[in-house]
Amino acid sequence: MSRDLRLYLTDILTAGEKVLRYTEDMALDSFVADDRTFDAVIRMM
Repeated sequence: MSRDLRLYLTDILTAGEKVLRYTEDMALDSFVADDRTFDAVIRMM
C-alpha cells in the first residue's frame, strides 16, 4: 500500500512547525547545550 504524498508533506510541515516552536527565542548556544531540545529537533528532522 502506497502512502499518499500529501500525507508525507503534511508530516514534514508539522515537524518543521514543532522545531520552530521548540527553538523559539532560543540562542544557538542555548539550543546546543539543551540536550532535550537538541535531541527533539534532531528527531523531527
